[in-house]
Amino acid sequence: MKSIKKLLSKIIVNVPFSTQIYYTYCMRRLKKQFSNKLKINSWLKTEQDSKNMYDKYGDREQKEYEFSSELCLYKGKLAWMRNKEVRNNYLKYLFEEIEKEISDKKQIKVLEVGCGNCINLVNLKEKFGNQIELYGLDISNERIEVAKRYFSGKLDRIIFYQKSITERCNEQNDDYFDIVFSMHCLEQIPYSCSIALKEMYRIAKKKIILIEPIFENGNPVQKLYLINSDHNRILIKSIRDLGYKIQRNESLDIQSGGGN
Repeated sequence: MKSIKKLLSKIIVNVPFSTQIYYTYCMRRLKKQFSNKLKINSWLKTEQDSKNMYDKYGDREQKEYEFSSELCLYKGKLAWMRNKEVRNNYLKYLFEEIEKEISDKKQIKVLEVGCGNCINLVNLKEKFGNQIELYGLDISNERIEVAKRYFSGKLDRIIFYQKSITERCNEQNDDYFDIVFSMHCLEQIPYSCSIALKEMYRIAKKKIILIEPIFENGNPVQKLYLINSDHNRILIKSIRDLGYKIQRNESLDIQSGGGN
């Protein structure tokens, strides 16, 4: 632990003041992670483990999204932001890619893998309306049903599939969806990541967009968070090992939590 403190003190000396405050804010969580390093890593889990965990959440995530705020780094400056604002910053890159594909002649099909709390689908529907045909896939039917009740009517006309992306989606032919995306989904299935990517590639006609924590893109404190999490270190390698081309890889201009 002393060596971690020494490393962090060196990092903090060389960053702007607002960033120093934020890194200090993250320090307690870092200590907890490294003190538990010799215990079973909570991320070394199966899809079923992940499902069981999230099934217990109820509507917690939806309420946090609508009513909570958090301390973030936004464009290098400390900011107290509502969770809705944070989510919009996460989604703006997805919005940009969808806008490139939208045609006046027909709808485009967009699938979210690991739609879970359905917050992203609600945002997409509000943003694009009938310009896109929305689909959601999640291993947990419980989470989808909770979201439908919570958002009452906002998920109408969205088609849902209750299954894992590591299974073949027999309902869809090759190249069925114009865009397939995930947000903090593949990190839940670290050792099935390649299988999931293959299926996403099969059903995506134009592009796959992954909004996921990536070790290589992290700043020093993020890397300390992510170094103990295999899923964050293997994503880019998995993509390259499959022979897929990464067209765009960049960090978001917002940091929410130590590793995101």
